[in-house]
Amino acid sequence: MAEKFQAGKNREGNGRDREKQLFFLILLLSFLAVFIFNFFTPMLSDDYAYAMEVQKAGSILELFRQEYHQYMTWNGRSVVHLILRMFLYLPAPAFKVANSIAFIVVSFLMYKLTLIRKRYDCWTLLMVQMGLWLYAVDFSETVLWEDGACNYLWGAMLILLFMTLERGILERESSTSRKKEKRFSGPLEAVLMLLFGVIAGWCNENTSGGCLLYLLILGAWKLRDRRRQSLSEGGNRENSSLLDRKGLPVSYVAGICGNVLGLAVMVLSPGGRLRASYAEEENYQGFLGLLARIQKITLVIHEYFGVLLAAALVCLILLALQKNRRACQQLLLYLFLFAATSYALMLTRQTQPRAFFGAGLFLLIGVIGAIRRIMTDESLEGSWLLRAAGLGILAILLLQFFFMYVEEGTNLARIWRDETNRIAYIEEQKEKGAKEITVPMVHTDFYNKYSAIEKMEMTDDPGYWINIFYEEYYGVPSIRAIPYDDWAAQKNG
Repeated sequence: MAEKFQAGKNREGNGRDREKQLFFLILLLSFLAVFIFNFFTPMLSDDYAYAMEVQKAGSILELFRQEYHQYMTWNGRSVVHLILRMFLYLPAPAFKVANSIAFIVVSFLMYKLTLIRKRYDCWTLLMVQMGLWLYAVDFSETVLWEDGACNYLWGAMLILLFMTLERGILERESSTSRKKEKRFSGPLEAVLMLLFGVIAGWCNENTSGGCLLYLLILGAWKLRDRRRQSLSEGGNRENSSLLDRKGLPVSYVAGICGNVLGLAVMVLSPGGRLRASYAEEENYQGFLGLLARIQKITLVIHEYFGVLLAAALVCLILLALQKNRRACQQLLLYLFLFAATSYALMLTRQTQPRAFFGAGLFLLIGVIGAIRRIMTDESLEGSWLLRAAGLGILAILLLQFFFMYVEEGTNLARIWRDETNRIAYIEEQKEKGAKEITVPMVHTDFYNKYSAIEKMEMTDDPGYWINIFYEEYYGVPSIRAIPYDDWAAQKNG
């Protein structure tokens, strides 16, 4: 009997080891997949403008001075733009590798925030990966393009890490003894969380604001639960009084204060106000202008998040049938964060779809966590059908990802080849002393959602702003771009 028990225990342990190995294998393969796409993404648009500034810097300190100047004259996102300057200061491969790691870290933090109890849940990790690859807003601009990645992917990484740490402080405070809490909670931790809160709040206006909402709601839930516990222990006046007097952990509150401070410093930047004054006037002002912006945001939500919102609605219904109140609460929290960070953009006159990147991450976390809880709930008859449906959804997404990756990865490599060849041609013509250089455009047949070249391509006008970036970066008076076939005919003619 003892031998059978030990054999069963060994099989269970081997199963956990295999799942752990598979978990880390998924992370490794995910790194390689996104690294290939990073490798085939060339410098684009604003990358050239920032690179020219960075080339003028003789030291790291000078990069901080440049960023201070931008804070005062153009943009308040100093943390993420400083990260961009650092990478442009380093050799190009450093960003390719680091950005691939950042993508994996973001996916792992999203996995953690789904609050799945299982330590190595391969289904959830794969769903997060598929959600990012297939449903992240403008993947080419928010994950692969260097300027956009530093603004959105790296900003999201810092924000999600801060959210995870803050949540961990609340969970630790609930589950540890007072002696252990004193060991890990103290002035040093409070100072560190304050500083980290400033950094997370100084990343991205609407996503950092969503982070602040998240922390405030978690704190309110914590106080509510403590109040309920206090009332339930009304018979023990000493314990009840102690619970009533006990507030949120100092480190947690310090993090919130830092987040508020960082967000305020970013939003109130002189450069941000000056940049807003340059924005084009809308057709409608006042209340009508506000309604117009709300309509635009709603249309973007419909275009980018219609499928995910439908999935969220189905999940809410199923969770209600399962009477899983806690899971409903978690999903509603992330739906609220999604709506708040999306419609906060109505305060700006001009909004790019990539500004919804953080909102999309909140929605993905909520939906994936809800689906997993539905799959693992055994309270309903036929729960195996829900598990089978979850596995089927994952299988369909993996198949879709495979075909997408092969097709668009090939197109990315072709775009990289076109861009590499024309840069070599620019350098060649520059050495010959050419004053006016005509280059081919990237083949339009290669355009795809994982390359931003379509939105950031040069034109046949040497005075076009992107053409000017190329001219100044490569040190030539004039560059114009024409369709490849026309360029080939002109060159051979």
